[in-house]
Amino acid sequence: MHRIIACETVLAEFQDKPFAWGDADCMAFVCAYLRAAGCHPKRIRHGRWKTERGAVRGLIKMGYTSLEALLDAHFERVAVICARDGDLALMKAEGDWGGAAGLVAGRRVHAPGPDGLKSLSMTDVFAVWRPQCPRS
Repeated sequence: MHRIIACETVLAEFQDKPFAWGDADCMAFVCAYLRAAGCHPKRIRHGRWKTERGAVRGLIKMGYTSLEALLDAHFERVAVICARDGDLALMKAEGDWGGAAGLVAGRRVHAPGPDGLKSLSMTDVFAVWRPQCPRS
């Protein structure tokens, strides 16, 4: 049940935050959810980057070539059709970042956008991971 409360908390926190690299980007969103859910993978963090290029450099400094590689290294991948509230999802995105990460809630995926959180159809998702958090 804790994963539902963590989802609601983070969705409310980011609801009206416009996308900003290093502050309200997909890594900040995912990290906020993982903290709220009681997950603390040591090698997942968001940084103080200001641009997409800086975010990519931060990902490489963490030891990963893509968001997909980072999520694969820490969490169990599940079929998109099996996604449930609190799962992490990856959608195609423009640029070098290798996709945009979001949070599954209510059979939709939520991710930071220009005017706050965007709620997208699960048809936009190409991969899903299930964090195993101690308090989930």
